[in-house]
Amino acid sequence: MPRANYGTDEAFLDVDLTRVERSADHGATVRTTSLKAVIAGLPPFLIYVATASGFAHWFDSGEFVAAAADFGISHPPGQPLATIVLGASNLIPLGPLAFRTTLICAALVAVAVVSLAFAFEQTFRAGDAIKPSVRFPLALAAAWWLAGTAAWWSQAVRTEVYALQAALLSVGIERLVRVSQQGPNGDVRPLFQAALAFGLALANHHFIAFLALAPALWLLVGVQRSFGWKPLLWSAAFVAAGLATYLFLPLRALRDPFLDLGDPATPGRFWWVVTAQAFQKSVEPDAVAPFGERLADVMLVSGEDLHIVVAVVALLGAYFMLRVTATRKYALFWLTLWLVYVLGRAVLGFVVGNPDASAYFMLSYASIVVFAAYAIGV
Repeated sequence: MPRANYGTDEAFLDVDLTRVERSADHGATVRTTSLKAVIAGLPPFLIYVATASGFAHWFDSGEFVAAAADFGISHPPGQPLATIVLGASNLIPLGPLAFRTTLICAALVAVAVVSLAFAFEQTFRAGDAIKPSVRFPLALAAAWWLAGTAAWWSQAVRTEVYALQAALLSVGIERLVRVSQQGPNGDVRPLFQAALAFGLALANHHFIAFLALAPALWLLVGVQRSFGWKPLLWSAAFVAAGLATYLFLPLRALRDPFLDLGDPATPGRFWWVVTAQAFQKSVEPDAVAPFGERLADVMLVSGEDLHIVVAVVALLGAYFMLRVTATRKYALFWLTLWLVYVLGRAVLGFVVGNPDASAYFMLSYASIVVFAAYAIGV
């Protein structure tokens, strides 16, 4: 064989070996990530299942169980995605329907816990202020602390839409944090996955999803600088794909399901349901507590649920994260995430002891624990 051809064969052999090495590295990464996911999500899931309600439980829970029975339509804005996901409980051959729908909620909250554990770990990776060996243990501890709060636990052991909302937004946050750490030649696909998760979240509880848009801007600016405008435009298409879930409402209403609240079979009725005009009624000013009192209630419940010590340490973590240039955008992201949900709940009004109201704290709590863990890591 001529020497020139032998050299070419060597080049091909080197390329093949490189591909094999990369494949091996990818497989190891997948195995490590899967193991971390099991460690982060399985213990909370088992505890949630052990404490899950076998009954309709609280307020709207019975309604969502009824909607799951034959893919019905719940109260405005219709929550089409929740109906579809909870309707899968009909395939679970275990216990009454109310318990089966709760099992799905427990699994969804576990997904949210896993996603945030990864998002925390990626946040700790920025700036190299925390040693690599302690990043995941800190992220895991923060995620487990979060999973044990009343705000999170109460959504995992009863049938509601908030478990699905937490899962979608947590996945979106993890994907957005990941793509924000990519350079111009990095993988942009996590951005599209985050956009789809956001669009699906809009098809479940659009107000809670809409609040997440403001903090995302801190990271999207960097993504635009790395990848340009084209991926962001494609992301809008993925958001629209998630929103297309709302087409379920008129199509299902035409089949006259057992539960058909709002009857969104016509364009006018569909708009009335999706915009939740039934809840947009004026309230007498004397019947609503002053904003300062509502905000104080929100802060008090948050401090009691997470523990005031965690909140104090979180202030130190926020300071540290803001001081480091490489982590400043993540500090602003988590701070804004905390702010919009605290203010959003205070603006709507807050009833102490209402698990539906405390669901708004799920992501604001995530901001507090990630700052606290960052302070400990530093």
